[in-house]
Amino acid sequence: MVGRETVRGVPTTHYRITLDDAARAGLAGLEPGARGWFDLSDPEEVRTVDVWVGGDLIRRMQVQSDDSTSTTDYYDFGADIAIEPPDRAG
Repeated sequence: MVGRETVRGVPTTHYRITLDDAARAGLAGLEPGARGWFDLSDPEEVRTVDVWVGGDLIRRMQVQSDDSTSTTDYYDFGADIAIEPPDRAG
């Protein structure tokens, strides 16, 4: 555990996972679509994954590789959404 932090107004616990060669090989074995959920274009280069958990939900995930860092926030769980199809042309 890294510590406690607030993400988008929600108290969270921040965890850091340092990957070894076996863990990176496991990530590389995921289907490309599953790797895309975590923005893992080169899983063999991932060094750490940080996760912020609050209210039993992941609120933020950060993936750090040899040459980049990707951070994704998750929010508005259970929110009502409205989807409108585009107008049909022609």
